[in-house]
Amino acid sequence: MRSEERSGIVFLFVLFLWGTPVTEPFRVFAEYLSKFLFDFSDKIKLNEEGIPANILNFVFLCIIGVLLLLLSKTKFVTVIPLLALQLTITVMVIYILRDYIFDTKRMAVYLVLLVAVSLLFALRKEKILIWLADLYIFSIPVFLLCGLLLKNFNAMNFIAGKQTVSYSECFNGVFGINGILWGLFWLILVFLPLIYNIPGRRK
Repeated sequence: MRSEERSGIVFLFVLFLWGTPVTEPFRVFAEYLSKFLFDFSDKIKLNEEGIPANILNFVFLCIIGVLLLLLSKTKFVTVIPLLALQLTITVMVIYILRDYIFDTKRMAVYLVLLVAVSLLFALRKEKILIWLADLYIFSIPVFLLCGLLLKNFNAMNFIAGKQTVSYSECFNGVFGINGILWGLFWLILVFLPLIYNIPGRRK
């Protein structure tokens, strides 16, 4: 199977199951990346609900997505799932220490996932790891699609309802243009570099 075909399958799979427990590890990964970027915006005195912070957030997410797509063209692709899980657990621990809220069940699930992915890596199950890497990589464009567009439509709650971030609200009314149109405009801009880097990845 060509990487382009696999990308399409993974993207649609993640999109339609975005609001379900099946894709939760990938949704949480994207949410944590966004949360980290918003925390960075706060450090440099940008209002999280303001336009500059939101633009910074989704532009940097786009850059991270492109970097992961580029890495997926190399042998490093098999490491992506392992690093993504380790990053998720690390950030989870940081927020536990900061907020004093510990979810035993969720932590246990992620530790089991980490052990399972580590075993796949040790056994060199490259094909499985490549598919897992794509699930993490395409969580970013799905997150952007929901945040910039789908969160505006109640009919899309079955997809975007679990996602907490919505980018387009802060643009509503800017230059007299509806936030949905702004969201569509930014979505096209951030999707172009992502789509451009999809071909030529490892099969």
